[in-house]
Amino acid sequence: MRHGVKKIKFSKGQDAHQALMRKLVLNFIKHGRTEVTLTKAKALKSVVDRLTAKAIRGEPSDKQVLMRYLSHKHAIRAMTDEVVPVMKGRTGGYVSLVKLGPRQGDFAEMVRVEWIEKLQKVQQAEPVKDTQKSTPPAKSVKRVKTL
Repeated sequence: MRHGVKKIKFSKGQDAHQALMRKLVLNFIKHGRTEVTLTKAKALKSVVDRLTAKAIRGEPSDKQVLMRYLSHKHAIRAMTDEVVPVMKGRTGGYVSLVKLGPRQGDFAEMVRVEWIEKLQKVQQAEPVKDTQKSTPPAKSVKRVKTL
């Protein structure tokens, strides 16, 4: 029995909990912000802070943890290319929670989870298309009058 360990648990079971957290993390990394209930936001913040710290440290074992948890190339690339350069100087607290008030349907406390510093999207270089296509010169056609 683990005494004194406080972990936010959802009443769906371990597999559903892992799937929910993975989905929340992937959506947060993709969009840069997300709006969820207060309990989910607290759980999301702890996971994102740990993953961000591992991405900043950048050791091979940390990259394996990122690949195992995120399992999407675009999310791993976003963490390493967009998040790490901005958060490099920070030692923790990469995510902030902004209270939005109660949800209208069931009065649940809603929170916006966002990065503490503004991220800049890295634009991928698009291949340059040639505007002038080299076409072979048109052949001159002689018209012959028929009788």
